[in-house]
Amino acid sequence: MSFTTPRALGAFSGFIRRVILTQAVLSTVTDYLMGILLSVLVIYFSRNSTLLSVMTTNLALLLLALTVGMGAFAAISTIKRTRIAPAFVFSR
Repeated sequence: MSFTTPRALGAFSGFIRRVILTQAVLSTVTDYLMGILLSVLVIYFSRNSTLLSVMTTNLALLLLALTVGMGAFAAISTIKRTRIAPAFVFSR
């Protein structure tokens, strides 16, 4: 998503950072939920096999924290300070 238009319209840098971080957290939580669902299905269907698979609550919460942390770090690392003239944005 391009954030040059809101910035050119006067949006503060903090607002844009919050939007980027919110999108990152929503995306990582959605991905986490899909991953946990797949993990639970694999554990359920392999319950009678000789391979022992365990998903504890503590492990699931640790994975959630790591997933959200990585998503937030990736979002923060991509935020750059740029100076854009409003006339340049609206000239396209």
